[in-house]
Amino acid sequence: MAPRAPKYVSVELDKSPDEIANALFNGMLTDDPLVSVDLRSATGEEGLALFMAILVRRLAQRSLERDEVVAFVEENRAILEREGWIRFLLDKLPEVDADDEADGAAMMRTMRDAATQMQLALDHRPDDIQVISNRLLYLCIALAMKLGRGDLTHEAAVSGYLARPTTRALMSKKAVLFMLSDYLRNMDDIDEPDSSYVMLVAECALFTDDVSSIAVAATLLRDLPPPVGAAPWLDLRQRLAARLRSCGLWNADHEASLAKAINRFADVVADDDL
Repeated sequence: MAPRAPKYVSVELDKSPDEIANALFNGMLTDDPLVSVDLRSATGEEGLALFMAILVRRLAQRSLERDEVVAFVEENRAILEREGWIRFLLDKLPEVDADDEADGAAMMRTMRDAATQMQLALDHRPDDIQVISNRLLYLCIALAMKLGRGDLTHEAAVSGYLARPTTRALMSKKAVLFMLSDYLRNMDDIDEPDSSYVMLVAECALFTDDVSSIAVAATLLRDLPPPVGAAPWLDLRQRLAARLRSCGLWNADHEASLAKAINRFADVVADDDL
């Protein structure tokens, strides 16, 4: 079972994965996209106050997607460069420890992180932007739902959806690591753990080539049973293993677990699939 969808969202499972993902995504709090914000007439301290108010309101709603950050900065590039509001926030907002739970600490961290990502866009470095992506999260949930119904194969989910340029654009290292961490936080509440969702996120980790996420995904899959049809599960575990071996992060325990899985399921997996 994948992480829970937003409460009280009606989803028709006969719809396509994209339609299901959009229904889940749009079931979150009403969005106020930054791209609709025009700051060109704002100036000085009043403009800074308006910019901060808009940012606080938007960040309280849901994840700030990479394309939204880039679109907002490009729409308002002239005013942002002239007034220097993003750099002002980075200079004035203190760095808050991740474990600090004091009032306002979470919003302070979020504001500083958002400003950091905006500065990257302002510096013409969109590929370096690292943000959580609820769009990617809900697409993986939707794909896991379709896999659970037998409407889709793992290979088709990867090649037809995850490998698309539009989906790849959502796959920052931070986004993938967040999805794995979110699964870990919620796994005790999952009645029947299903490896399908973790497998999809593991594929995202391989696309980003983030060894931290790959290591977490490999460890999670060690303790999860294979889905019906073990070939994709074994193939994925071997690809994760190959990447971790190449950077010295594969150990004897990992090797023993993988060998056991191959020996156990070899009789149900065709040689060509291994």
